[in-house]
Amino acid sequence: MDKKIQVSTLSEQIVEKLKLEIISGKLKEGERILEQQLATEFGVSRIPVREALKTLASENFITIQPFKGAIVKDVQMPDVEETLNIHLALLDLIRDKVKNKLTIADFEKADKILDAVEANTDFRNFKRLTWDFAEVMYAPSGLSHTIDILKEIYQMFSRATVLLKKFTSEAAYPHTTNREFLNLCKEGHYDEAFAVRKQHIIKVREEYMTIVNKLHSENVRITA
Repeated sequence: MDKKIQVSTLSEQIVEKLKLEIISGKLKEGERILEQQLATEFGVSRIPVREALKTLASENFITIQPFKGAIVKDVQMPDVEETLNIHLALLDLIRDKVKNKLTIADFEKADKILDAVEANTDFRNFKRLTWDFAEVMYAPSGLSHTIDILKEIYQMFSRATVLLKKFTSEAAYPHTTNREFLNLCKEGHYDEAFAVRKQHIIKVREEYMTIVNKLHSENVRITA
C-alpha cells in the first residue's frame, strides 16, 4: 500500500519552508535569514529555529557566519532526468555483479527494512530506509565505488523529491516495486528483478519530468 509521507515537527516545517523559498528564489543568494523574524512568524522560541538553520547549513542551503548569522547560498535543484539516467546505467553494472551473490541473511535484512518502509510515515526515515534497502541489495556486487555514486544519487533525488512535492499535492511513495524486486531476487530471477527496478525508475523519471516541465511552463523559478 502506498503511504502519505509527512513532515511533522516544528523544526522540520521551518526547514521545508526555507528550502522552498531558497529554491523558488523568494530568498536570494546572500540574503540573511533572521532568527527572530522566523520565531515570530511561527510563534515559537528561537530554539527550533536554530535547529532548522543547523539542518539547512548541513545540507548546504545556507552558511552560518560569525556576527552575520544565516546567509542563503546559491542552491539549485539537482537535474532529475540526468540523475535518474545515471542510476539506470549503473543498475546494469550492479545486476551483472550481484547475480546469485545475495544470501539468506541479505534477504532477511532487506525484508526487515521493507517492513519498516511500509510502516513508516516520516519522510526523513523514508529517505534513509529506501537507501538502506538498496545498499543491502547492491552491496554483494562488490562495486563499492559504484555504490558510493548511487548513494549520492539517492541523496540528490531525495532532495528533488522534497522540493517538487511542495509544488504539488502531498506525494505518495510506492513500496510495491521494492517488494517485487526483492522477491524476484529471492527466486533467482535477477534479470527480471532488475528489469522491474529499471522500469520503476523510468516511470518515476517520466512523472518527475512532467512536473518539472509544468513548473517551467508556469514560469516557476526552479532549475532541473
